[in-house]
Amino acid sequence: MTDQIPSAPGGGSRPAARPALGGAVAELRRMLLLTWGVLAVAATAATAVTPARPWAATATAVAAAGLLAAGTWWTTSHAVAGGEGMTGWVAGGYLLKAAIVAGALIAARTAQIGHRWVGLWMIAAVVACAGSEVVALTRRRAPAVDAGAEEHPAG
Repeated sequence: MTDQIPSAPGGGSRPAARPALGGAVAELRRMLLLTWGVLAVAATAATAVTPARPWAATATAVAAAGLLAAGTWWTTSHAVAGGEGMTGWVAGGYLLKAAIVAGALIAARTAQIGHRWVGLWMIAAVVACAGSEVVALTRRRAPAVDAGAEEHPAG
């Protein structure tokens, strides 16, 4: 049985081109959901004890952190699915994350709702998402080189 990579909701799943990493993507999704939940609770608790109580900034940061987690999972699942576009998915993932962070900060500043508070929680979200990605992918023991390459040596 080959590992399956879950796709978008309602889209079923597709076989992983790198079967050893298919389970890592499922674990990454669980870790990112947990990470987002912890960030949401922490941001809400911090807002409750902050004298200024920047609720709008907290809501913006939590929503952007959710988008960041979803974008991390989406691009990683497509990169692991393999094919020639793997590098594009990885690069696109970094661009997507930068766009989400920039969009959240610009929206907060434009709406005058405490862009520093949003920035603080976006930094926490980027670090947490990157950490989740590292942990999920390093827990799986996957060869760095495809074993099939040894069967057909070049030249």
